[in-house]
Amino acid sequence: MSHKELEKIVIRSYSKIITLLPSAIVALIIGLIQQYLPTHIENFLGTVFLVILFFNILVTAFEFTESKTFGLISLGIIVVLLYIIISQYNIVPSAPLINLVESLNIVLSTQAYYGFATIIIIVCFLSWLSKRWDYWIIEPNQVTHRTGLFGKRERYPTHGMRYGVEIKDIFEYILFGSGTLTLYFPGEKRIFVLPLVPRVKTIEAAISKLLGIIEVEEEEVS
Repeated sequence: MSHKELEKIVIRSYSKIITLLPSAIVALIIGLIQQYLPTHIENFLGTVFLVILFFNILVTAFEFTESKTFGLISLGIIVVLLYIIISQYNIVPSAPLINLVESLNIVLSTQAYYGFATIIIIVCFLSWLSKRWDYWIIEPNQVTHRTGLFGKRERYPTHGMRYGVEIKDIFEYILFGSGTLTLYFPGEKRIFVLPLVPRVKTIEAAISKLLGIIEVEEEEVS
């Protein structure tokens, strides 16, 4: 980026509700399949949707760090392999689990899928819309926090400002490239934590370049 391109960096932090977008998209796709491609596999589609929704809610409810994510994946693989091995020796019968899966009758109407997708998309849109009036602007000489419909502003100096980026949830980073951005202003003695900032690595690089330019300019003036 050139000096001109780095004159202003706009940062927005979003609500966790946007992490439910994958389930909304899946619901919309399944609704279209049921409406236009009758296949008599509504039970299978319902099961797939329920599994994805369950996983999506887990991602929304908890923070999956790298260690926690790989630990859960490893535990799941170990449990499955252990069950397969001990079922081969008839220590644990495999038939009940198979019968349980086959007996599932999870069927949702096309309107139910559309309704779920519509509700989530509307809430996500409202969350996105609210951030049009709640965001941070980093400029060479100041950091501005704008809030409210009428543009209430809080200004902080960039001199001495420190920042940090942390990827607290690996799934949020995979889905949106998002992470947590922390801003610290020594003069104000305040720390601002901005969760779920999309493209957080790109923003981190832009802030680093901007602060680098500021430091060079201060040295030239000195």
